Amino acid sequence: MNIPKFHITVIVMLIWNCLFGQQFINYNISDGLPSNNIYRITQDNRGFIWVVTDKGMAKFNGKEFKTFTTRNGLPTNDIWDINVTPDNRVWYFSKSAVLGYIENDKVYRFEACEANNIMYPSSNIQVNELIALGQNNWFYFTEDCWREFTEIALDESRQVMTNNPLFDQGNNLSAKEKEESLGSILTTIRESRNNNRFYHVTRTKDTLCGMLYAEGYTLVNLKNGRVFDRKFQNKFSKNHPDFTRIHFVNNEIQVTGFNFVSTLDKDFEMKSVVRIPEALQSYFSMIDKSGNIWCATFTNGIYMLPQAKRNIKYDLESDKVNTIKKTGDLIIANVYDKGFYEYHFKDGKFRPYIVKHGFIFSADYIDTLQTHMFTTQQHIIGVTNGISRTLFSNSRLGLRKLIYFKGSLYGNNSDGLAKLDAESYEKIAHFKQVGITDLLVQADRILLSTSTGLKKFINDSITAENTVDEHLQYPMLNLAQLDAHRIVIGTDGFGAYVTDFKESQLLYGSEYLSIEDIHIEENSIWLATEQGILHYTRTAEGFRLNTIFDERDGLPSRKVNSVNIINDSIFASTDNGIAIFDKNKTRKHQLLDIFINKAIYNEQPILAENNSFQYKKKNNVYVEVSGIDFTEGKGNAPTYDYRLLPVQTDWIQTTSPAIDFTGLSPDQYQFQIKHGKDIKTMKFIITPLWWQRTGIQVLFLLCILALTGLVLIKIRKHELSKRMAKVLTEKKMAEFELYALRSQMNPHFVFNSLAAIQYYINNNEIEKSESYLVKFSRLIRQFFELSKESEISLQKEIELLENYLAIEKIRFKERLTYEFMIDPNIDVVHYHIPVMLLQPVVENAVNHGIFNKEEPGRITISFIKQTESAIRVEIADDGVGFDNNSKKDTSKVNSSKVIEERIYHLNRSGNWQIEWLVKPLSNEGDNRGTIVSFQILKIK
Repeated sequence: MNIPKFHITVIVMLIWNCLFGQQFINYNISDGLPSNNIYRITQDNRGFIWVVTDKGMAKFNGKEFKTFTTRNGLPTNDIWDINVTPDNRVWYFSKSAVLGYIENDKVYRFEACEANNIMYPSSNIQVNELIALGQNNWFYFTEDCWREFTEIALDESRQVMTNNPLFDQGNNLSAKEKEESLGSILTTIRESRNNNRFYHVTRTKDTLCGMLYAEGYTLVNLKNGRVFDRKFQNKFSKNHPDFTRIHFVNNEIQVTGFNFVSTLDKDFEMKSVVRIPEALQSYFSMIDKSGNIWCATFTNGIYMLPQAKRNIKYDLESDKVNTIKKTGDLIIANVYDKGFYEYHFKDGKFRPYIVKHGFIFSADYIDTLQTHMFTTQQHIIGVTNGISRTLFSNSRLGLRKLIYFKGSLYGNNSDGLAKLDAESYEKIAHFKQVGITDLLVQADRILLSTSTGLKKFINDSITAENTVDEHLQYPMLNLAQLDAHRIVIGTDGFGAYVTDFKESQLLYGSEYLSIEDIHIEENSIWLATEQGILHYTRTAEGFRLNTIFDERDGLPSRKVNSVNIINDSIFASTDNGIAIFDKNKTRKHQLLDIFINKAIYNEQPILAENNSFQYKKKNNVYVEVSGIDFTEGKGNAPTYDYRLLPVQTDWIQTTSPAIDFTGLSPDQYQFQIKHGKDIKTMKFIITPLWWQRTGIQVLFLLCILALTGLVLIKIRKHELSKRMAKVLTEKKMAEFELYALRSQMNPHFVFNSLAAIQYYINNNEIEKSESYLVKFSRLIRQFFELSKESEISLQKEIELLENYLAIEKIRFKERLTYEFMIDPNIDVVHYHIPVMLLQPVVENAVNHGIFNKEEPGRITISFIKQTESAIRVEIADDGVGFDNNSKKDTSKVNSSKVIEERIYHLNRSGNWQIEWLVKPLSNEGDNRGTIVSFQILKIK
């Protein structure tokens, strides 16, 4: 829960009697407190602020309150007092039969060892880890209960024990020994001062008991019995402050009461006394370890004064102050609707100088005229030698600022630059230029900052200063002379630039800021912006951003309207008044601690005792980081670094309180946050599923490797098988081709051919024998050439078949005729078929069909186009037919089987798809003939 803060203006007096305005922040039940009736405030060892009320307790981290009531285990909500022991246990005290402490946000409660005993802890004593409390009857905590002192323990005759074993760290005393030692302490207190209210305070180097009485306080060293008596007189206007308390917090002693709080020095004297405004009605206050002041009230909750505001003077807190400017010998603040206020060094206050209502524009000192000029919405007022008079009406001219240049006055208004007579104040001329925001006299010209960039006024003309440099064309708000050759330009939303009019240099850190005001020191530049005050210092390379001042440093607002440095003090004006503070002020660290507030893995809390979770595919780790941070101001989230080991080794900087991680794999993780040198670590484990475990994964890997090996072996075998099959196919094809060649050159064919040639020679038919021999030799040569090829064009196949049939026709004389029927759509030149596929079939038709026929025979070979890649070939003879011939000769059957096997292997090669069919040409007569059909498709 973010805490809304309500500021009230108060007056605080320090010991050096310096009166200055300060701003307290109020926290009440609307912010999370259980009640507005506050009894005590303290701070534990980590830095949390603890508050006890009549309705419970609360712990505050600077952003939200965590409450503890009977709902959380308190015995009653009406808690009177609180004490923090060195082990950071927060002990609570009230009139009750059950008391205890809070540790790690858990309430522990313990009853009295004797039943029905009611404890009344108006005072309490702490010695190391021992807690004792009481008023008339005293109780001390031992063995998980509150044990009451016996009468013997409080005997008047008991002696002071100077070497009390209770003061020894880590003592292991019995109940009786504790009682003896504690009784000695009570005797020491009684002898030191009777009947005074006392509180015990423990420090690292000694053990002190503090006692309060009307005139002052007494501190007793319980180790040696030494007494330190101090008076309240001369510290306050009243001799007897009411409701005084001694408070041990953060290893120091504080004294507080109505409207004051003070720390004690080494001599136990009150130092740095802070007066709390009476209007707050605070009766108990505390200074925390960061220097913030916390005040308890009976009716309004608590008030906190940030350390950053303790040493700042505030003025005109409820007013909008536009500028603070040193004009001549005056320091003038322009206050909206109230006029001009002058600063008085004597009391450090701004007081009315010229009272005017409406818009208040500018205060300027014209040195030549020795006159202060004050520009308002209605009038221009001049002050010369302390005498004030209205110079002229401004309602018509609407001037915002006046300067003196070459004997005339110049002022800017909404539509240009007006030139006035320096004596009569009459307007002499007007020069058009929309959006002029500031004027700066430089040598023989006037520089103008405008909404369209930097302009110059020379010889009664306004022109752009530099049309090349884009930085000089940004919308501008103000100008300041840096040195003889350079100026500083403040833009509207584009930062500040140093320019010599040839090139411009950005003041890094001011990017995209609106520069409301510029103040120049010898080696410094101060900028007033909507993000605070930026201080730049000169270096060899230029100007470097040195400091940023904002609400964390005590400014009333982050948006600063103007800044001025006077006598080493910063004068800053805002919409909420003026702040004055030392320009060398340093910011005190307000982030005391950062820690992991909550961590969740898939809706399961990550705890020290429960930090192991089973892996899920969709997993999410959510971490919520909190801190103890009393920094004031919105948007001032603490910056810290984080990383998740082992997936992130580098630190990542962020201001986000929530961090998410998704898709984490099984592993041991360490989430770390770091602020400064302090590192906090949270460990958790994401355990793998059974199949994600290393042994299972190794087994899986081995199985996969084995399976992969088997597959590879199978693939290898398959490849080898394919290769062997290919080799066998190629071998078979070679055998078929040789067989086909042999079949074309079988002894019968050669013998018959040579016999025919011899016959022609014997009969002196020399020409016929030569023709026969030429055709025979040509055919033999073609057979040998084709034995090296796997494919042949259709044209060459037809030529081969014609040569073969021509020789056979000579041998058969007139008993054989043949015919080729070729589809004209077939490209016989480019279409190829397997070599010697058709010739064996034609030879079968001659030798087994026509040869056995008594009458002349005829062979017809047809080529028909099917598609671009397919043809049909038909070889028909009118011979004796397959059935009649098979009775006489089985060679045709064997030839057919060879052809069929060759077609099988051609199809397996993947290059061809061939089908063939053998059937009778006719079903009637003895000479039925045979027709062989080939369906040839070339695949690739």
